[in-house]
Amino acid sequence: MRSSMDNFFARQKRYAARVTQIISHYEKVILALLAVVIVISGTFWYRQFAQNQGTATAGGSYVEGLVGTERDVQQIATRLTKTGLFTINNDGELENVLVQDWRVNPEKTEYFFKLLKEVSKNEILTELQNSLELLGPASVELTDGDEIAIKTTKANPNIPLLLTQPLFDYGPYKLNKATGKTTIFSRNPREGAVRPYLNKVIVHTYADKALLQQALDKGKVDGAENENLTVPEGYHLQSFELSKYYAVIFNINKSPFRDGAMRRALIDESTVANSPFTLTAADQEPYKGLAEELVKRWQALGAQVTLELKPLDEIQDKAGPSRQFQALLTGIDYGAEMDPTYLWHSSQIRPPGNNFSGINNDGIDVQIDTLRQLTNVAERTAAIKSLHEALQREGVAKFLKQESVSFIAEDTIAVQKPWLAQNASDRYRSIADWYVK
Repeated sequence: MRSSMDNFFARQKRYAARVTQIISHYEKVILALLAVVIVISGTFWYRQFAQNQGTATAGGSYVEGLVGTERDVQQIATRLTKTGLFTINNDGELENVLVQDWRVNPEKTEYFFKLLKEVSKNEILTELQNSLELLGPASVELTDGDEIAIKTTKANPNIPLLLTQPLFDYGPYKLNKATGKTTIFSRNPREGAVRPYLNKVIVHTYADKALLQQALDKGKVDGAENENLTVPEGYHLQSFELSKYYAVIFNINKSPFRDGAMRRALIDESTVANSPFTLTAADQEPYKGLAEELVKRWQALGAQVTLELKPLDEIQDKAGPSRQFQALLTGIDYGAEMDPTYLWHSSQIRPPGNNFSGINNDGIDVQIDTLRQLTNVAERTAAIKSLHEALQREGVAKFLKQESVSFIAEDTIAVQKPWLAQNASDRYRSIADWYVK
């Protein structure tokens, strides 16, 4: 028979074993729950991480490599440090930047802009009064209701698009430091300024393309305008179109192009009539190259065409405005507002209008008038394409190409497409939306 002490120890051992079993079971439950939590959390964070890849976040910097002059740097600086009253978003829609609200009368002759409270009315007023060359015949004043008023002498539906131009010192960046070859721009701390993702933009200038290529190859710059450079590994080529085109305009009031069938045959590059004619073009590139190539194709189809090359200034100042040509290869620039009125509308046939072709077509006029009411740039771009197709069907012009520019960018930099671009520097008009991936 066991002693009491033995029974006591036996009970303690059974108790300890029982407790151990309970704790062991408890731990297993806890560990199982923790495992479930870890799996759920891991899945959540993985999904969050996966969703956030490529999402814009603040931080980082961008370094541009440039072979250029102080003037080239200044063009970039203007687009970094200034902004418009409006901007164009990724979908081509007009968005407020410095304005809280705006309105226009039905005639499109009086515009009123209520600025954000952080924006200086007097500063905006002064800058607009100094920009009448951009706005056209207009007056600018501050109303009793503290609105900026722009009043034009005739209807101008393009005013909102013109006011996307970088005019005001509320851009995303300010000049921080400039040395001989390096210019640094940091965030603009000014109240009311555009808020970018990137902290800094740095511009390095190089003496020649070879040095810039070396900088790209070594990863010292994040991007550069493409001047026949080689795209290194880890970089990509990105391009965007300008509102500039090259086309042949036919003088439909001059023989032999009173014949619509002949014009359309040349446009379609089908069998053409034997009537001789002259194609006039500038004696410099890209006009000369485009003209020579087109003449070869037309001659192969049997056209009796002679190429006449003249200085560009002579064509712009004399041959075009005087309508002294049969067919003219020219550049077409629809400007910051993408407005084709001056070149194709019937109201512009008589000088000083630039309707060189002499087209007088109600359908074309309606297309242009409708297009001018659009403030969505994507829609306006599509409308211009449709207009060009109509002009070709009417045998008025043959469109050869749309000008574009390209640049090299590092793969980790997300560069947004700029709208209303007129030159390579205009890619910086979307700089506030660039970010490091």
